[in-house]
Amino acid sequence: MPPESPSAVRVRVLQVFALLAALAIAGELVWLHVVESDTFSALAQKQHRNDTQILPQRGSILDANRTLLATAEYLDDVEAAPNVLRGGNLAQTMASRLSQLLDKPEDQLLALLDQPGKPYVLLARGVAPDVSARIQEIKQDGQAPGISLRVTPYRTYPFGTLAAHVIGFHSQSGSGQYGIEGYYEDLLQGAPGRRLSSSAPFGGEAGEATWVLQNAEPGADLVLTLDGGVQHIVERELEAALEEYGASSGTIIVMDPKTGAILAMASLPTYDANHYQEFHKPSEDAYANPAISMQYEPGSTFKLITMAGALDSGVVTPSSTYYDGGSIEYGGVEIKNWDESGHGESDMTDLLAFSSNVGAVHVGNRLGKDLFYEYVHAFGFGAPTHVDLWGEVRGDVLTPQSPNWYPSSLATNAYGQGIAVTPLQLTTAVAAIINDGVLMRPYVVQEIRTEDGVERVEPTPVRRVIRTETARTLLAMLVEASGRSESKLHRVEGYAVAGKTGTSSIPLPTGGYDERFTIASYIGFGPVEDPRFIVLVKIDRPTVEPWGSLVAAPVFRDVASELFRYYHIPYMASRHETASETAG
Repeated sequence: MPPESPSAVRVRVLQVFALLAALAIAGELVWLHVVESDTFSALAQKQHRNDTQILPQRGSILDANRTLLATAEYLDDVEAAPNVLRGGNLAQTMASRLSQLLDKPEDQLLALLDQPGKPYVLLARGVAPDVSARIQEIKQDGQAPGISLRVTPYRTYPFGTLAAHVIGFHSQSGSGQYGIEGYYEDLLQGAPGRRLSSSAPFGGEAGEATWVLQNAEPGADLVLTLDGGVQHIVERELEAALEEYGASSGTIIVMDPKTGAILAMASLPTYDANHYQEFHKPSEDAYANPAISMQYEPGSTFKLITMAGALDSGVVTPSSTYYDGGSIEYGGVEIKNWDESGHGESDMTDLLAFSSNVGAVHVGNRLGKDLFYEYVHAFGFGAPTHVDLWGEVRGDVLTPQSPNWYPSSLATNAYGQGIAVTPLQLTTAVAAIINDGVLMRPYVVQEIRTEDGVERVEPTPVRRVIRTETARTLLAMLVEASGRSESKLHRVEGYAVAGKTGTSSIPLPTGGYDERFTIASYIGFGPVEDPRFIVLVKIDRPTVEPWGSLVAAPVFRDVASELFRYYHIPYMASRHETASETAG
């Protein structure tokens, strides 16, 4: 055969290369559609399906009357797919249209929407139902491409500031903070579920193709011991007191002394848990509950603890006497009575009636350092009460083993100076005296309700700190002390009440005490025959008067009067004289 021409050879070579290329393409197609078919099928499905988390409904918080204090409200988040808008005029139009609805600056929305390559942005959280309805109308009219609404559970507090320090709040980061919300986060938050859904073009969700892989488990509902009615009384009276006495802050606690159940706990200034971000307070921790997180020197209210230990150990009896000259030197330090006056030969009831610092030093000395601090710790000072609230501190109790304890510390501690407590620690300790000498753990949650049922939280005795006879003797002394004192500012007409005042100095960070301000306090209970409540009133830095007897005691009277009416406690004037204690 004649040789092929050069052009024919070139054609032949091209045919061979074309055949090889066709075979390579065919092989690749076979590989993709047969060998790797499952892999690429799964990848395709993954690109068109969303595996998302189903948020659980957060548990509600209710007061003792089953009134909602915190609940989950379902609101819409407004979302957008900027890749649908493709930037330009459409993004500008949507930003202008949504600005007024969402109450956000147009340029801020435009910055979010004018991102052509982005499939998702969040425009607004938890918009009001009327805003959601308006956006839905615009969407149905086809005027809101790429805009979607996602139903999301949000935390709301129907009564705003009521019991805010006790309840705490649910933060934007998605967790409970402070109070009940923080302490019971694991129970309240529930467990999330899983949802698989098909994706519509441009990242939107095709709602008709949704599969629930796992249902969300709702959080537990919590029923508190807190009584909303009592809480309202306490907050109202505390606010009035701060205004009347020109005070900077204050705390009131109401507790059932027999169970440790907290009926009310209020501190001012406070905040609205619905808008907690707007609350600004010049302190290290603006949201901390002062009743459990802030410690102070209790002053003369602590004399009840000193007297309880002395009576219980037998080192004194109600008739034991001492000489009160108005001042005494102990451990190289001169200690004076609060009014710098002496009362001559006095017994233990006089000590309480006139709130004698000299008498407290005498009793502390009789107890001795070992017994004194043994009783101090037995009453729970220097340790947490283990109340079910977030953020409790331990208080501060020096002991003879501490490097900065001095012999004079025993004397000053005996009348409540140089020792730091929280308001709840003091309330719990004095409640033990009222409760026949048994210390109870304070608590705020009485029921935990889940889908599995209701768990009741029962009162929990911690330990016996003094004998029953000691407790009853001390209470009788408090009643008698009121008859020996001259003040009547804390007496409740028609009811027998008893208690103890306190006026304490405020230590400075640099050492020494503030010479301008005091903390005025009163702790009392009633009715004496069968105590239903114990009330601690603490007023910080009053400017009108410095004394607990003139500032805190009248607040106790007003709160107690309201409580007698609220609980329908019978009027007792025909059978008992009113009683209370004063001074210091």
